Amino acid sequence: MRLGKLSFGSKIKSKLHFEFSRESLTSYAGLEVIREYLLETGFVRRLKNSDAEQRWKGDFRFSSAVLLLLSAILVGARRLRHLEYLQHDPMILRAANISQMPTTRTVARSLAKVRMLELVDLAELSRSVVVEGLSHHNLPRITLDIDGSVITTGQKVEGAARGYNPHNRKNPSYYPIGIMIAQTGHVWSQENRPGNIHDANDADATIRKAVAQLNDEMNFKGVVELRADSAFFSEGFLEACDSTDVEYAIKVPMWPWLNIKSLVKKCTKWTSIDSKGNVQGTFTSLLVNQWGRTEAIAIYRTKRSNRPTKGVQLDLFNPDDGFWEYSVVATNKTLGLKALHAFSNGRGAQEKTIGELKTGFAYDSVVSKKEGANAAWQKLAILAHNISVSLQLRHGAQRKARSAKRTTAFFIQRIATLRFEWLNRAGRILRPQGKLTIRLADNDNVREHYEKFGLAEERAA
Repeated sequence: MRLGKLSFGSKIKSKLHFEFSRESLTSYAGLEVIREYLLETGFVRRLKNSDAEQRWKGDFRFSSAVLLLLSAILVGARRLRHLEYLQHDPMILRAANISQMPTTRTVARSLAKVRMLELVDLAELSRSVVVEGLSHHNLPRITLDIDGSVITTGQKVEGAARGYNPHNRKNPSYYPIGIMIAQTGHVWSQENRPGNIHDANDADATIRKAVAQLNDEMNFKGVVELRADSAFFSEGFLEACDSTDVEYAIKVPMWPWLNIKSLVKKCTKWTSIDSKGNVQGTFTSLLVNQWGRTEAIAIYRTKRSNRPTKGVQLDLFNPDDGFWEYSVVATNKTLGLKALHAFSNGRGAQEKTIGELKTGFAYDSVVSKKEGANAAWQKLAILAHNISVSLQLRHGAQRKARSAKRTTAFFIQRIATLRFEWLNRAGRILRPQGKLTIRLADNDNVREHYEKFGLAEERAA
């Protein structure tokens, strides 16, 4: 039956008065979904085991601190002072297994004393969440995207330095490096570094460590492939990929001493890759005398109708039939020109993950002047992100159609969507007939989410 216009109106005459009282009300009913997931997967057990293995220098346990900050980040907190706005929420306390909220200063002091041991534990916990998420899907290959990210800091933040900060050149910064799994958007590993450290610095050790962890912790027997930009084109990084049996596609920089221009001039046979986009390509070999190795490379060129403007790559040479923009990819894969071009271009998916970390999980927040505290916060942000992804994979994330670009293989919702739909939902905690219950406003769409997680019961009368 169609409703008329008058059916939607409502007369509101009285002024709404506000009262504040201590009641069992929560704004984050969906945290129980997170809590149940962490219990079912053994995360909480592994976290509590770490309490006995280390001497956490804080006023409360390491496991409680992790669960508290993890819950705060998941519901949207971006600063330590935001804990003050969560202090009497029963679901926050329940998720952290604590009876009362510690002060912001207490948490800050605990984070300021974070050591390498705690950072290693956080990294291991994060990888365990990734392994659990991937265990529900038999992936024949894992595609790794490695990239750095700039986090601008204050002038007196420990461990920060001026360097590779394109938007705030005068400001000190961190320049963490991370390795993402393209198929799911998980962050497999991450290390915080000063802002003056180049991407390629110790990148060979980083990839060796990441592949070893894949083999040891996940027992992965499929193909591991890697994509990287030209900053990682170095002798050590290429040798690390060879020694770990990683298939790679790495952009080659246009350094003069590599003689890319002379190679292009020698290429006479070009294959059309994309007729609509005017892209052509060819395979050849690049001899790098300084490194004593020969790389198989693919050279791609895109036809431009006009001379490139300032800020766009200038053509290496000007053939009579137009102007060209070139890119070069070094690879040890056996893909054809078209497939390799698509695979290499799929690398940009990791930028979406980094953007989600910064906007959704406060990854770029600098919560302390201490380097250890900021590194721990970054690990916690990544852990929260990995939990949101693995939770969706566990509960039926829909697969996408296969793509030659090898980007995300599942429809993974952003944390902002999860917060709006089911995580940040108001509820009242009651004990009808002695049974601990959280009661939410009846909404069919919200109810559908909780039924999917196995937490919704019969509709209240």
